Amino acid sequence: MPRDSPITRRRPSPLGLSRDGVIDAAARLIEERGVGELSMRRLAADLGVSVMGIYTYVATKKEVLTEVASRHLAALDLPAEAPTWQESLVRTYAQLHDLMLEHPVLATVLSTQPVDSAPAHRMAEVVLGLLIEHGYGHAAAVELFIALGRLTTGYSLDEMAPVR
Repeated sequence: MPRDSPITRRRPSPLGLSRDGVIDAAARLIEERGVGELSMRRLAADLGVSVMGIYTYVATKKEVLTEVASRHLAALDLPAEAPTWQESLVRTYAQLHDLMLEHPVLATVLSTQPVDSAPAHRMAEVVLGLLIEHGYGHAAAVELFIALGRLTTGYSLDEMAPVR
């Protein structure tokens, strides 16, 4: 849900709760216990409010996960400087891979739902711009962007999986 929608609030509540505070608490819960442990009920309990108090600031768990993932994506240094455009692509996706290993929630979210946010759009603009500038058509650039994202996410998830 867009940030300016009537269901979400940006101003702090009398209890000091805010949208950013809810997302901060969710990020801490995920880092400490794992993404599988995130629930709106658990998040509300951690914040000492009712579940309905959480829904004042975020509409869904999916929205919470999108916001947490977006914060991690914002850490990408784009465009990745390199001697060639191909190396720039490699460095961009290597950064993404490293971020996913550092913050597994990012890989989980990117593999299960779209992330519609400014940091995600920035990465798409940079990668698609490089590809189109160097001769790929729009459709081919989009297909390659999606394939590289899926490859990086899958490889990251595989690296994080416990050894059997």
